[in-house]
Amino acid sequence: MNINPSLRDVEIENIIWVIYLFIIGANFVSNYYVEKYAYTHDEKNRKIFRYINITVLSIILLIYIYYVHTSYNNMKKDTLNSIYKKCIFAASIFVLIGGIIYLMVEFYKNNNPEVALF
Repeated sequence: MNINPSLRDVEIENIIWVIYLFIIGANFVSNYYVEKYAYTHDEKNRKIFRYINITVLSIILLIYIYYVHTSYNNMKKDTLNSIYKKCIFAASIFVLIGGIIYLMVEFYKNNNPEVALF
């Protein structure tokens, strides 16, 4: 079945919104373990919320990669060579870079427990 590319993009974005709902739920669970760790200082709780955070950030990074890919394709299709499409592409790259840095920090904190928790 031949689907209009813009409809296909909307369908993919709807799936991404559902993924975001699961991410919100995972963050609520992570916050529960952060609070539990703050009260008990149980290392098991710390590991659980770290793994949840790393998993969530990895999924979000994949979504950011999708948005960079989409904005790049839209910029290439633009026949007017508009600055608007270039700005969106640049912004999506900056968001991707920020996501990569945030994930790296989370990995670093996971491997080095002496780094502050919050």
